[in-house]
Amino acid sequence: MKILFSNIPWFDGKDNFFGLPVKRGGVRSGSRWPMTSKIINPLNLFKKPLYFRDYRIPYAYYPAPFFLMSTASFVQEKFKNYQVKIRDSIVRRESLDNFFSFLLKENFDLIFIETSSNSWTNDLSIVNKISEKFPKIKIAICGTISNEEINEIQKVKNVVATIKGEFEKNALKVVNGETGILDYDFMTKEEMNSSPAPMWDEEVATWYYDMNPRGGDHPRMHVLASRGCPYKCIFCVWPSVLTGNDPDGDKPRKVRYYNSEYLEPYIRKSIKKYNFKSVYFDDDTFNLGTSQTLKMCEMMKKINIPWYAMCRADTIDLSVWKVMKESGCKGVKIGVESGDQYVVDKIINKHLDLELTKKMVKHCVSIGMSVHGTFTLGHPGETEEQQYKTLKFIKETPFTSYQISGASALSNAPLKNLENKLLKSYSGAKIDENYDFHTDGNKKWKEIAKKLRVSKPLI
Repeated sequence: MKILFSNIPWFDGKDNFFGLPVKRGGVRSGSRWPMTSKIINPLNLFKKPLYFRDYRIPYAYYPAPFFLMSTASFVQEKFKNYQVKIRDSIVRRESLDNFFSFLLKENFDLIFIETSSNSWTNDLSIVNKISEKFPKIKIAICGTISNEEINEIQKVKNVVATIKGEFEKNALKVVNGETGILDYDFMTKEEMNSSPAPMWDEEVATWYYDMNPRGGDHPRMHVLASRGCPYKCIFCVWPSVLTGNDPDGDKPRKVRYYNSEYLEPYIRKSIKKYNFKSVYFDDDTFNLGTSQTLKMCEMMKKINIPWYAMCRADTIDLSVWKVMKESGCKGVKIGVESGDQYVVDKIINKHLDLELTKKMVKHCVSIGMSVHGTFTLGHPGETEEQQYKTLKFIKETPFTSYQISGASALSNAPLKNLENKLLKSYSGAKIDENYDFHTDGNKKWKEIAKKLRVSKPLI
C-alpha cells in the first residue's frame, strides 16, 4: 500500500504588492489560526525561488505541519512494508495541476488530508476533484473542522473516514480498514515519547519560516516540545479541538510534554541532516512552569545551538528568562492579545497581568533577547476605546516586533460557539447581530484598521 499525508494547495484570489499583482495563499497545517496572506516573491520579478548559498530565501510565514509529520512516521513504523510519504503543497506553493501530476505519478492508495474551517471551501473543492480524477484513491480527512463540515465531507465518494483531534492513533485504524467518523483518541505522554521522530518532507525541510521571534539563524528547525495548553483563550482552536476536546472552554485541559530523551536525538539528527542553524519551539505555551523550562534549557545548552520559543509572560520568574538566554535562547514570542485588562480577563479569558507583561518584555530586551508580541482585535464586546488601548500598550512596551490580527472565529473554538450560545467562561463576550464572525484573522484586521484609521507604521 502507498500512503500520502498531504497539506494540499490553498490559494485565495489575487492581491497587489506596491502595485504589482500577486496571489493570496493560505497557511493551514501547523498553524493554530489558519489564514491567508499575500504571496510575495521578492520584487515579484523572479519566477523561481531565490537561494543564498544552499538556503532558500522564504517569501512568507510557513509553519511546519507538525501533526501530519508525526502521524506519517507513526504509520510508517507500524506498517514497515507500506510506502509512506508526506507532501507539503503549502510551503511548496505548488499549483493544483502540479499536485495532481504528483498524484498521477505516485499512484497512492490512501491519502490523509488535513483541512480547517478557514480553508474549508478550497479543501472541499479539491477533495471532490481528487475523487473525480482518481476514483481508486481512498481519502481520510483530519483537522480542525466542525461537525457540520465533517458530515458534509463524509458524503464525498472517495472519503472513507474523518478523524477528530490528533491524527496518529486513528490513522492506524484507517489504514487497518476502519471507516466513518473516528472520535478523539489522544496520544498519551508515554506514547508520544516512544514514537518515531516526525517525518519531514525532505525536499522542503529547510523552507519553513517564521521571521519572528527576531534573531536570524535561518533555516530554523520547527519543533514541538509539548502538546496542549491549560489556558482557554477564546479564539484558540488547537487546545479546544485538536489536542483537546473542549470547544466551550469549560473542561480541564491537559498538557503532555516530550522529554529530553526523545527530543535531543531528534533535534541533533535533524540539525546534522538538514543543516538547521537554530531551533524554534512552536508550542502552545513552551514555558509552562520553572521545572519544565529549566529541563529544556539544560538540553539546549548541551546541543549548543541558538533557539527560540512561543511563551507566556507570566509562567516563570524573571530570573528564569536569564537562564534561557544563557542556554542559547535568542528570542521569544508572547501572546498578549489586548492592552486592556478587562478584555484580557473577561472576554478573552487569558488572565494575563499586563503590568507584569511589560516588566517581562523590558527585562528580556535588557538582557539581549528579542520579544515578539502578538495581539488580536475585534473580540465580541470589545469597544473601540479598548482597541486603542491595545495600540497604546504596544507603543509603550519595548517589543522588538509585534503583530496584530483580527479575532478569527474558527470552528469548535469558543469564539465560534458563541454564535449559538452563551459561555460562562467568557462573561464579557457580548454578541449582537452585527458581530463579525470572520474566519480569516488577516482580513479581519485590515477591516478593523480601516475603521480605526490606523496602520502598523503609525502605532
